[in-house]
Amino acid sequence: MKRLLWGLLLTVGFTFNAQAYINEDSSWDEILSTINIEVADPLGVMSDYANPEGFLNSCLVDGAIRTINPVSYCAEYREWETNPRRGRESECVRYGKRHLALPLVYEAKRCVNWEDLGPRRGLGECIEWKTQTFTRPTDYQIKVFRKIGNNNKSVIFTKAFAVPGC
Repeated sequence: MKRLLWGLLLTVGFTFNAQAYINEDSSWDEILSTINIEVADPLGVMSDYANPEGFLNSCLVDGAIRTINPVSYCAEYREWETNPRRGRESECVRYGKRHLALPLVYEAKRCVNWEDLGPRRGLGECIEWKTQTFTRPTDYQIKVFRKIGNNNKSVIFTKAFAVPGC
């Protein structure tokens, strides 16, 4: 009985103290396997259920960041109308796997002139859009969080990540 109690205390002690021992020098495997730890994924689009940390599933090739392992995507949706007020709903009925790629240099429209439509923050309308060229970074400072309760989290450190070559 005494041995069982000591074993239980040691197990609980290691579980609670594991977070205290991870830091920016810890490996990504150590960090991601620690209980109540979460990372901000700068390349979340590269993720799926099999590869939840998309940045670890990425590499540089031919002017793009691409997935190392293919990720799941919805290949076919089924739509139906629920009622006139709710409109149409959809669900995925067939999934596929594919590699994704994000170009390092890309163009996107950006609002360059915003008209304020009211005293409340966030009310307004973009009155002028401009197409701009952006360069996606390949070096990131990734935030590592300690989860506290249901929806709260606190940054405990940041860790550098450079997208490797394929």
